[in-house]
Amino acid sequence: MKKRHGIFKRSSPERRTFRDVVYDSLLEYCRAKQLAMNETIGLTWQPHPQFILGCPENTYAADFRVRTPDTPVLYWTVANRLGGVRARSIPVPDGWIEEVKGPVRAGVGRLKRLWKAYGTLPLVILTHDGGSGLQTRWTRSVVVPSSMGRKGKL
Repeated sequence: MKKRHGIFKRSSPERRTFRDVVYDSLLEYCRAKQLAMNETIGLTWQPHPQFILGCPENTYAADFRVRTPDTPVLYWTVANRLGGVRARSIPVPDGWIEEVKGPVRAGVGRLKRLWKAYGTLPLVILTHDGGSGLQTRWTRSVVVPSSMGRKGKL
């Protein structure tokens, strides 16, 4: 994307369209193509699912809802204050929600607070970490809803 007068120009809708769905950004488009490649191993996904977080004014359209029958557990790593890394896991029989973010992550704090209070599935926030196209790499952070209790803790 090119920056002009302090504003990023958005790419054309034709460039962001995959399977007749126009995505908000090229990063979402790349993630959709990555998810489509994994359909052969049983992964299913749905673009732009809608959720109401607390009240109708807080209607949230996520980027993807992902389900996989083969791995009913979501694993991620967390760095602690002492520099060590430990693994966490949470059962996800109904799948999880993915939110794709670029380098500018405005509004993520509010989304995390609302999701922790009112969400029903784990929310995985994917931040672009290099690469392009199908080789795009992601940094993941997971928000576990309070309705799931302490299942996400090891």
